[in-house]
Amino acid sequence: MRDVAHVEVALRNAYDRVMNKHWRGQAHWLLEDASPVLAPLWRTRRGRRIDLNARNRTTVSDAIRRCGGVSSAKPGEVIAELSFGFWRHCTDAAHEKALWVPYLHRAWPKKTSRAALER
Repeated sequence: MRDVAHVEVALRNAYDRVMNKHWRGQAHWLLEDASPVLAPLWRTRRGRRIDLNARNRTTVSDAIRRCGGVSSAKPGEVIAELSFGFWRHCTDAAHEKALWVPYLHRAWPKKTSRAALER
């Protein structure tokens, strides 16, 4: 598990670095509602509309609460509160156009396949 923990820290730090560098929002990319990891991401499955980012918003909101709330939570603290599953979810197929293409591919060597990485 120690190796997994090291991978998690490296992954979240790399993702935060590239998102910070390329995110053009007013606030930190993880604390702004318009962030592609938090904004509604609607898909239709089995005839029902589902927001694929609903869980992300809940997860981030819970992390912010554990870090003292909106007014005092620091981005680094919130990032550390998020699970490996949150970071892994950022590279799933649903987030390819919203996160992988514009941002997260930069955290990996050139020509890294998002689909291979997800597998």
